[in-house]
Amino acid sequence: NFGEPFAQTRDIWREQTPDAVAAAAGNAPVVVSWGGGGNDLADVATGPQAAACRRSQSCLGRFNGLLNEVEQTIDRTIRSLRASLGPNAVILMRTQYNAFLRTGCGPPDVVALANATLEGVEGTVLDRGLNDRIRSVAEKYDAQVVDVFVPFAVNANMLVAADCIHPSGAGYQVIATLSGAAFLAAQ
Repeated sequence: NFGEPFAQTRDIWREQTPDAVAAAAGNAPVVVSWGGGGNDLADVATGPQAAACRRSQSCLGRFNGLLNEVEQTIDRTIRSLRASLGPNAVILMRTQYNAFLRTGCGPPDVVALANATLEGVEGTVLDRGLNDRIRSVAEKYDAQVVDVFVPFAVNANMLVAADCIHPSGAGYQVIATLSGAAFLAAQ
């Protein structure tokens, strides 16, 4: 486990990926679980300009620019993992969930903005959200998607912890179950 609290995608690329590749060298089979991007979005969504951003159409363009950069970093990370670990390595890529969907975690405009940045808004400059980009990179490098967005959206009060950030125990169990299914699909 090379995960670090509050890491952004560039931190995963620069600091965690080299360590993971080095640890996996010579070991087969290799399974890598990747998850990221939420902290990149959180900085913009919860920063000092967030309130104005939520009231402006240029907000979606701002997020699209950020997500373009995040997608490039995710692509470099997964490309590096695939090249270093080979075609038989199983790479699991987890989408992000909207923790603000839990009752009391965010007002409706914040919930809507988080949904938009994660899943995109068709017909706008932000037609591809973070999760769409994760799915695209996974397909490009033959990785398996562990898609947690919908299960968490449907059952946020049970699956998101009271801290309005992390999964609850039941949420972690859902992630583990979906990861196991994605691993089996790779076999």
